[in-house]
Amino acid sequence: MISVTLNGERHELPRAATVNAAVRASGVAEAARGVAVAVDGEVVPRGAWNSTRLEEGQKVEVAYFGRRHGATVAEEPLFDPAMKRMRG
Repeated sequence: MISVTLNGERHELPRAATVNAAVRASGVAEAARGVAVAVDGEVVPRGAWNSTRLEEGQKVEVAYFGRRHGATVAEEPLFDPAMKRMRG
């Protein structure tokens, strides 16, 4: 086993773990769209996820931009383009 920092938390992965294993460990489906991965600050292209092996102590960041987020709809605009009023 190796220990890596995955999205700010320590995780144990198999010794031959690749970036793809880290994506799965993060809870994101590897086939999902909008996934980006960086190892020690360097972006790893999706095509290299299966061949890029991780090493002890590396920092892996998995960002998933396809998640849906709730929204609040305001009845009136929060900002008036004519600059007559602003609300917080």
